[in-house]
Amino acid sequence: MPHVRLQGEIELRAVWAEPPELAFSIPEDETHVKFREAFLATSGGVLLLRFVVTEGRLVQNVQLLLVKEEGGALLKLDRAAPVLKSPGVKLLLAAVAGWLCDKGASVASTNLQNYMSRGAFHARHALRA
Repeated sequence: MPHVRLQGEIELRAVWAEPPELAFSIPEDETHVKFREAFLATSGGVLLLRFVVTEGRLVQNVQLLLVKEEGGALLKLDRAAPVLKSPGVKLLLAAVAGWLCDKGASVASTNLQNYMSRGAFHARHALRA
């Protein structure tokens, strides 16, 4: 399962108030990503981020969970909304992680090493949705 474990102080309420409203396109890959909405659990310990990822004719509604942990957070796919773990979905996870790193977090571990630098680029240069 693709994921990014982040360390540092991540305030989920602040991320919810100003979510990663990423919107970017990669024409050569026929990949398009657009932020939809964010929801914060009443406990304040889990943030749900919803995106649409289009790769060619494949359109996926992707739900990411940012789960607060001791000393950081875990960014992962929501198992309640299964999607294909396509390159666009992995790039989305890396872009959101890059956005969080720009806000002060750092990557502790991930299984998306091949996508992290490209994701950070798109996080910094994406249009607001």
